[in-house]
Amino acid sequence: MTGPVDSDRLPLSEEAKLLTAAALYLLPLTIGLRAEPLGPNFILMLGLMAISVSKVLHLRQAVVKGRSYPPSLMATDFAIVLVLLGMFQLVARPLSLAPSYLWNLPGFLTPENDPNIKEATLLRGWKVFWSLGMALFGLIILWTTVAQRTLQIKRHTPVRYWIAWIAGLVLSAVMLHRTLTNDPQGVFAWYRWVAFAGLLPLAFLLLEFFDEDLFDGPCDHRAPRPPEAAPTELDLSKSSPSPTPPAPDRFGEYNATLDMIQDTARNVWVINGAYLVVAGLLARPLLDGTTMSSQSTFAWIGVAGLILSVLWLASFERNYAFYNFRIRYARMLEPDLGFRLFTDGETLSRTGMVTVRGLDPVIMSPIGRLASIQGLTRAIISLFLLGFGAAFIIGLCRLSAA
Repeated sequence: MTGPVDSDRLPLSEEAKLLTAAALYLLPLTIGLRAEPLGPNFILMLGLMAISVSKVLHLRQAVVKGRSYPPSLMATDFAIVLVLLGMFQLVARPLSLAPSYLWNLPGFLTPENDPNIKEATLLRGWKVFWSLGMALFGLIILWTTVAQRTLQIKRHTPVRYWIAWIAGLVLSAVMLHRTLTNDPQGVFAWYRWVAFAGLLPLAFLLLEFFDEDLFDGPCDHRAPRPPEAAPTELDLSKSSPSPTPPAPDRFGEYNATLDMIQDTARNVWVINGAYLVVAGLLARPLLDGTTMSSQSTFAWIGVAGLILSVLWLASFERNYAFYNFRIRYARMLEPDLGFRLFTDGETLSRTGMVTVRGLDPVIMSPIGRLASIQGLTRAIISLFLLGFGAAFIIGLCRLSAA
C-alpha cells in the first residue's frame, strides 16, 4: 500500500545543508565559553550569542518556507559566521591581535606584562572588533535582501529589525571613531557602557521564541483545491438520499502529522540548544576565582540563572508535550494505513527489541533504556536549577554575613 508523495517536506539535500550551516553558526559559541568573568566583555558575549542563535532560527524558517537553500544565501551565511568567529575571539581574548613587532625575536622576548604592549594590542583589537561589528550588521541586511529575492519571502515584522540593524551599524561606527581618536582610557569610558547594548539582542531573541512566523511567504506547495460549486437551492418536494460524506484522507493526514512532528522536533532542538548555551555562559563566572569572592555577583547570577532555568523548563515542557501529542496521533492513524513506524517504535522503547517484517531484530542496549530524552533533558535543567539556586543562597548568606 502506497500513498501520495509528500511534496511539502524539505528535500534531504537541502536539510543537510541547513543543518551544516546551523552547526557553523553555533561554532563561535565554543570560543565564547572562554569569556572573562561578569563584565563588559561578558555582556557583549551574550549579545553575540543571541545574534548567532537568532540567525539559526531565521535561517531554518526561511529555508523551510522557501523550500530550498540557494548558494548565494549560503555564501552570505558563511561570511556572517566568519565575522562572528572574529568578534567572539576578540571578546573572549581581547589581547588576541599582537603588535607586529612581537613577530621578531627581540619583540617576542619582551615581557607579556609590558603595559605598552597591552595597550597597543587592546586598541588594535577594539578597532578590528568594531569594524567587524559594522560588517556584521551590513551582512545581516544583505542576508535579508538575498533571502527575499531568492526564496520569495519577507520578514513578518521588518520595522523592529531595521531599527536594530541601523542602531547596530551606528553604534559600531561611533565606537570605531572613538577608538581611532582616543587613548585606551578614554575608549574604555565609553566601552563599559556601550557593552550593555549586548542585552538588546537577548530581548529580541526572547520575542522570536514566541513568534510562530518570522517570515511571510510561500510555505505550502500542495496543489490548490478546486473551487467549490456554488450552493444551489434545495428542492424539498423531491425525496433524495442523504449525501455520502467524503472518505477521510488518511494518507494526507498522516503526512501532515509527520511534517508537524519534524517541525516540533527541530523547535525542541533549537530551543534546548539556545537555553543550554545561555545557561552555560551565565554559569561560567561562578567557576572563576574572582567571582568566588564577590557576594553580590553570586546572588545576581543565581537570580538570573533561576529565571532562565524556569523559562527553559517551561519552553521545553510545552514543545515536548506537542511532540508527544503528534507522535501518538500518528500512531493512532497507523492501523488504518498498515504502517507500524511509531507503533513498533513504542515497542522498542518499552521492551528493548522489535522485529520489522521478519528482518533481524533491532535491539536497544539496556543503558539506552535507562531514561528517555525527555527525562534526561529534565535532569539537565534540574541540575542548572540546583546550581543557580545554590549560588543564590550562597550569595545571600555572604551578603548577610558581610
